[in-house]
Amino acid sequence: MKFLYPQFLWALFALAVPLVVHLFNFKRYKTVYFSNNRVLRDVKQRSKSTRQLQKLLVLLSRLIALAFLVFAFAQPYIPAQAGAGIQDKAVVFYLDNSVSMQEDGANGALLDEARLVAVEMIKALPPETKVQVINNDFEGKQQRYYAPNEAIGLIDQGVTSYAQRDFKTVLNRAKSLASREKIEQVQFFVLSDFQANAFAFEELEWPGNFQLRAIPFASLIQENNLAIDSLWLERDALLAGIPQQLWIRVKNYGNRQGEQQTTVNFLLNEQLYGSQNIQIPAGGVREISFSFLPKGTTFFSGKIELDAPAPFFDNEFHFALNLNRKPKVVGVAPSAYHGPLATFFDQAQYDFNAFTASNINTTVLENADAAIVLPAETPGSGLYAAVQQLLEKGGNVVLFPADGPAGANAFLTQLGVGAFGPLRTGPLRASELSWDDPLYEDAFLKRSKNPDLPVVEKYYSTSPVSKRAVPLIHFSSNDFLLARVPFKNGNLILGSVELEKGFSNLLTHKALIPVLINAVRFSTPNSPLYNFYGRGKGQEFDFANSDEAPLTISYDQNEVILPQRSVQNKVQLYNLPSTIKPGVYDVKSEDSLMGKVALNIDPMESQWLFLTEQDLPGEIDVWSSKERNTLNAQITANFVNASYWRWMLGLALLFFIIELVLLKVLK
Repeated sequence: MKFLYPQFLWALFALAVPLVVHLFNFKRYKTVYFSNNRVLRDVKQRSKSTRQLQKLLVLLSRLIALAFLVFAFAQPYIPAQAGAGIQDKAVVFYLDNSVSMQEDGANGALLDEARLVAVEMIKALPPETKVQVINNDFEGKQQRYYAPNEAIGLIDQGVTSYAQRDFKTVLNRAKSLASREKIEQVQFFVLSDFQANAFAFEELEWPGNFQLRAIPFASLIQENNLAIDSLWLERDALLAGIPQQLWIRVKNYGNRQGEQQTTVNFLLNEQLYGSQNIQIPAGGVREISFSFLPKGTTFFSGKIELDAPAPFFDNEFHFALNLNRKPKVVGVAPSAYHGPLATFFDQAQYDFNAFTASNINTTVLENADAAIVLPAETPGSGLYAAVQQLLEKGGNVVLFPADGPAGANAFLTQLGVGAFGPLRTGPLRASELSWDDPLYEDAFLKRSKNPDLPVVEKYYSTSPVSKRAVPLIHFSSNDFLLARVPFKNGNLILGSVELEKGFSNLLTHKALIPVLINAVRFSTPNSPLYNFYGRGKGQEFDFANSDEAPLTISYDQNEVILPQRSVQNKVQLYNLPSTIKPGVYDVKSEDSLMGKVALNIDPMESQWLFLTEQDLPGEIDVWSSKERNTLNAQITANFVNASYWRWMLGLALLFFIIELVLLKVLK
């Protein structure tokens, strides 16, 4: 037993007062003489013994009454098991509000049942308890402690979150707050269906001052679950009028034997583009594809539907198609070549800027999608660094020698590609064209057996150039006229001739146009097709927006301003709200449509495997959600101190009454 106000125990010294009064009799007696007092002496002796006993009983009852009164003011109590109510203790409730908790259990939706249990448990806590409430939304207001009545409000406000959180991340949030507030002991309650992929307990570094208590809720659905794992485009760039292939990976999550059959529907702008029937064994994966031709608009809303049984939350997968914006092209060449380059990249279809090597804006080059470089002199360090950065981010660079090979060779040497060899003369006709290379694929209506290939008067030997070169147009020898060298995340496209009439007819030949155009278009990155809630990667979308107006989406007839930041003259969206329903949404800047974003539930939520009580580690205390009366009793035993001050006050009053009765009898 402990005392809430132990300083009142000093008042026990007051018990010495009635004890001193009893031991020292200060009353004076008068002597009366009798002739024969034998009879009186016998009466006196008997009366004295009785009165001494009565006085002792009065003293004892008085001392006991005063002692109990002091104890009542000191407020004795037996501490609860968890020591609740003490300043260095806290209680954490993690309410799993993921989409799997939408499914029905024995008493209705699991989330509703968990919310009700959490509220009843919090009500049973002492009012001075520090309570933290965490759910999958990870809102800022969840990073502080509340009084129980305030914590109940947070529980009631919780709605379904479309973000999937692993328990390690949840635990770290609780640890962070406990460390900041210097909390020595934390009781951590987890109310969840304990989806196996989110609760990897073997990977946790469990803090010694945390006591975990699990309250599991079981779904009635125990079947295998079919869901879409991912999808992607066959081509790197989405271009109007060029056929595309959409690939879809469907997975059967679960461990029950036998195949499951489903129908996969492909919709684009609410129109059905295709449908396929597939069968997938338990734990198996199927990849299928649909062909389509993007045309007629710039932005598309896409959806894949599965005709599959419950759970239904992942039977739809949303994606957005944003046709590539106007490509940014930079030409670095002597002034004489600016005109021919501008002929290819007119202002209507491209954002084209031309510079000379001695007067170049490296910032424009770094932010470009592709570059055409004709170095007539040794390139400066700024030009070299900008081109290298362009290649690293996935852009394509087309390079031809100009006014001799010196400038081009200096460039190639710095890039570690090699160098052009000596000049060779012709005339010579190219012998072969690489029809299947991405830069030529679908560039011609048909493949001719005897194509009209460029004629070369003279060219620079290419044998010293990197062996990684993939020829696009080559001669019967080992030399090439055009080649593609994969470099970093992009491609370096090399020509072995100068673009003037004395070398070849390549500048005016139809074989060059597809290479230049596709080199630019395929280096323009696609916007992400979709993203998953709660993931750091895949949530970022770049939009060209030079205005200061923030980007917004329309949701529930409201304009929602998204978290965003400016990165290299673009606006980047991140940390999209996890309470917005999955779907495709328009991204606007004021009234201008900038593109579309697609939000989806993380495929981890589709893995329909759950931990049972036997799967949980032995050190975890499991409380049953089915016995609510028992839960409240456990809360009381663990967190409510057994206070006895009322008992002390009642006993003090009882012994005061006994004292009064004894005094009455003494009279």
